[in-house]
Amino acid sequence: MGSSGWTLANASYSMLSTWMTCRQKFAYKYRDRMKEPDGIYFPQGNTIHAALYDFHQTPTIENELLLSMAEQYWANEIEGKEFFDFKGNRQTLEQIEAAYEDTIRWLNGYVNAVKNGDFPFIEFATPPEQDVQREVDGTLFTARGYVDFFPKEVKVLPTGEILMACKDGEVHIGDFKTGSKKFNAWNQVKADIDLQPTVYGYIMGKKPMTFHYVVIEKTASHEKPSLKHIVTKRDAKDYEMFENIMKEFDRSADRLNQYQDGIFFPEPTMGFGRFCSKLCSFKDQCWNDHFVKEATEDAVA
Repeated sequence: MGSSGWTLANASYSMLSTWMTCRQKFAYKYRDRMKEPDGIYFPQGNTIHAALYDFHQTPTIENELLLSMAEQYWANEIEGKEFFDFKGNRQTLEQIEAAYEDTIRWLNGYVNAVKNGDFPFIEFATPPEQDVQREVDGTLFTARGYVDFFPKEVKVLPTGEILMACKDGEVHIGDFKTGSKKFNAWNQVKADIDLQPTVYGYIMGKKPMTFHYVVIEKTASHEKPSLKHIVTKRDAKDYEMFENIMKEFDRSADRLNQYQDGIFFPEPTMGFGRFCSKLCSFKDQCWNDHFVKEATEDAVA
């Protein structure tokens, strides 16, 4: 996925989600341009996405060919890179190989389930990964993003039975997700509050929208594939909320002025016995910048 032509006037759902999660994390990532260590989940997700694009455009493809293509996608993703876990530990070659084997197993489990008719197949209406954008009313920003796919219909692949024809007058958009089965797993509530469908529905003209999440959960080797097709809706009230978010983002972040008067502060949430339980690669930096206290003589005594 590229970012050609992006400017300070562009705002993506991932950027806004970061800002809404923690203003300090946003500042580190977007204002200070601090690079986050590469997690192994990046090549895992990118490999699965690329292979799923191939499969959904050519569902008759042989598994062996598809998996060999996935192997090359993986090789391209990891070439010349180092990867780290959430604690900052460098991944060993053995751990990276195990991550690759997990990726192929999850991908193969999905493809087999779809080909066997155990999980619905979504036919694409257009080529995947469309770059879409729209100006946000009442601001100088342009919302922009990459749509994984526009569904044409949802069906049972072996029989051709149509489960949902995406011609009901609403905009239909879809996105592939890989995620944990246990920690912050995808469910209906998470889908209903997620910002991504709102942003994409807004970009597509603020029309009533049906968003399809296709979720491949990261199961252990002894577990069966765990797949979800979650559908959520967006309408005018969601788009009004999004415009309010953008106006507050403009006021607080001051992005168009290169963050000169932006207001940023840490928003830690204590959990798991740690200073902050949020998914963030800047925790050590944040702790040192904002929370380290100098020891006093009384404290030492």
